[in-house]
Amino acid sequence: MAGVLNLGSASAAPASPSLDGTATGSCGQCTSVTVTLSTANANDIIIVAAAYGNCPSPNLPTDTQGLAFHTRGSVSACGNLELVEYYAIATAALSSDKIACSSASASWISCIAFGISGGNTASPFDPASPSYTTTDSSCPQTSDLSYPCVDGLSTTHADDFVFDLATDTGGQTQSAGSGFTLIGDTTAGQDGYVQYKVAPAALTSDPERFGTAIPFDFVAIGDAVQPSTVASSAATTTSTTTSTQTTTSATTSSTTVTSTTSTTSTKTSTTTSTTTSTTSSSSTSTTTSSTADPQSAGTGVSGGSTFYLGAMSEGSSSEPNTGARSSIQVEAFDVPVGCVAFWIADASSSNLWMQAGYYICNGDVPVAFTQVWNLNSRTMLYSATLSAVPSSGVHQFAVTLESGTTWEATMDGQVIGSYNLGSASSSTTYPVYALSEETLLALPISIPAVSFPVAMQVQMNGAWSDPTITAYNYGATWGLEGAVQNAALSADSIIIGGGIPTPSSGSAL
Repeated sequence: MAGVLNLGSASAAPASPSLDGTATGSCGQCTSVTVTLSTANANDIIIVAAAYGNCPSPNLPTDTQGLAFHTRGSVSACGNLELVEYYAIATAALSSDKIACSSASASWISCIAFGISGGNTASPFDPASPSYTTTDSSCPQTSDLSYPCVDGLSTTHADDFVFDLATDTGGQTQSAGSGFTLIGDTTAGQDGYVQYKVAPAALTSDPERFGTAIPFDFVAIGDAVQPSTVASSAATTTSTTTSTQTTTSATTSSTTVTSTTSTTSTKTSTTTSTTTSTTSSSSTSTTTSSTADPQSAGTGVSGGSTFYLGAMSEGSSSEPNTGARSSIQVEAFDVPVGCVAFWIADASSSNLWMQAGYYICNGDVPVAFTQVWNLNSRTMLYSATLSAVPSSGVHQFAVTLESGTTWEATMDGQVIGSYNLGSASSSTTYPVYALSEETLLALPISIPAVSFPVAMQVQMNGAWSDPTITAYNYGATWGLEGAVQNAALSADSIIIGGGIPTPSSGSAL
């Protein structure tokens, strides 16, 4: 089964970030080169490694799908070499996105773009990175040749997507170093190249060299994107800029790294708000915190686990169908750490699975969302949210066949998103689920009571009906009851949370 932020046990999302599309290009004595990048997943971190031959005042990359690029860092040995790392967040998968690397004056330009899926889009980079290296004796050598390298990269987290960008004044083909995979290599005039690995453990001063020794000067940047399972602090906005300059006997090099992490939190009701600001010569930090709403989830510990509790359809009572819906109470309670979600989900006979509901993450407001997952590859194919915050009270969330093989997810009839699920009918083997979910936590937490007045209905032969439902429990402890446990509830109602007992999977509701 899938979840709002990862797929849990039965259909687990990738545990670590992964490469999602590459594009390379280069030109000699030009002011712009364009590459075309396509990705398979939404919510990717897009990296552009741009290298220039004579420090020609580079511009921010531009593209045809409206990405907002930021400078992550740069290193140079002017006037021969300049390397800049840029990044952007792609909330939707890219389809033939044309990305241009350009400069104010003519130069040799290398442009290597790639997507990283499964990274932390709220706080992309490991706080211990990046690392910068220019031509010096610290990199491995053989005879009169040097291996371009990043001279010692450290990271904080396991499963980081670690990557090295480099450029040199030669034009020979480069290769990946031991344990790395080459993302791209350009040789039109000078040479630009990128390699990556997913590190199973945190790194300490990791020497990262490329695979081919060269007789040329080079500059390099090592960096790391942290996994989506690394929680970001809520209600905090931080901006830090650091600049250093290094002079060696061979060249004069300048290094600049700029990192910005931004997470905003807006609460629907608070009683107290406190703002503090600290300023120094190199950075400015502002933190805003608010007291919890009257109702609050238990304070959890961030982690990589996911837990589920709710109702699932039983046997053939829900299949095949052309839609599923649930009436779910939207409750704007505080979730200090991790995410809590409530949703209805249905799978097509092509094993594409769609959910609709709402989530609350890291102290933020409720967000109405939909996601589509491939149950075979266990990857997310599509996601969408509504910009408006759903009001407190009961809302109907539904996943229904729209036309042909396209299904849509709605809240009270308003379309959240639509996707071609490859079939006009549901699976006959995969149940319909109406669940609560807790994710990005080490252990389950308590939550206030949330009502599903109509837990689950399916559309069969053009009519809506109530399937037989039983409890589904994957590691949950926060409480569930139906009409069997509480005679005051109607036969198709459930209540989740609020400190009531928690039944085991398969229990009648």
